[in-house]
Amino acid sequence: MMILLGAGSVIGCAVSFAAARFYFAGKVEKDQHGLLMLWVMLSLLLPFIGFIFGFILLRLFVKNQDGSFMDEYSSYIQNKVYNFENLRETLNQDRQLLSASGYSSGNGWMMKSLLLNMSNEKTISQEKIIKKGLNHPDREAVHYAATITNVLQDRLANQITQQKRDLSAEHPITYQQLLSTYKEYLSSELLSSAIREKTELDYEGFLREAAAEFPEDFQYREALGMLIFEKNPQESEQIFQSLLHEQPQSAQVMWGWLQISYQNGSWDRVFELAVRLRNHPDINSFPIRQQKIIQYLGGNNR
Repeated sequence: MMILLGAGSVIGCAVSFAAARFYFAGKVEKDQHGLLMLWVMLSLLLPFIGFIFGFILLRLFVKNQDGSFMDEYSSYIQNKVYNFENLRETLNQDRQLLSASGYSSGNGWMMKSLLLNMSNEKTISQEKIIKKGLNHPDREAVHYAATITNVLQDRLANQITQQKRDLSAEHPITYQQLLSTYKEYLSSELLSSAIREKTELDYEGFLREAAAEFPEDFQYREALGMLIFEKNPQESEQIFQSLLHEQPQSAQVMWGWLQISYQNGSWDRVFELAVRLRNHPDINSFPIRQQKIIQYLGGNNR
């Protein structure tokens, strides 16, 4: 067995060295020749597996250095065309290699590939990946991340504009769709303060209109109370008092009322609501951070 592994190391090292010297050297930029050395080292240290893994990495790297890669990216920058099907097909062939450790490293190509790969896909970690891209040492990766940020925000902003045109009191679902889009847009941590302020003003106007149009649908008043509770706590408190009377078992209403009570220093009410929320069947629908706050305030260790 040892003889076989030793022979594999020698053969893999020799083949990878020859291929790197006479084939890949002309296809890879000089400042990327370290990849060739990495392949040789992997072939030596990990017989067979290292050779194959290094070969796959090099093939992917060379394939994504051709002009079509930058042509598609240039088209994306200039025209905001969101069709990356050809590039996505290439990247999907080796999706497993684009792991969290890959984009957190200094590998600029892997970061750019990951950013483009998920540019049309809504994922849980999308904003985390973009933030890493914005702070990446590779300047081109930063440019990718900034551009994709703008495009993703433009999509939602355009969607809001279109859905506002489509609003119809005869079709309540049009209001529900716009509410959902506003929430998604404002949940982004990548919005500038100026854009957020303007959008929140528009959102407030929409919520007041929707609450008046559909007084029986408490989700609009609930969202309004949550939106304005920092700048207008008195009106927000009135909204949640009314909602709690109408919907005493709503977890979202309890959470909003808890925040108002915390702001006002009404601790008895805070602890009472926290206990009710801790035992509420919808507790798992809250984000983890909110669940931890509820568990702490509603527990015995406060």
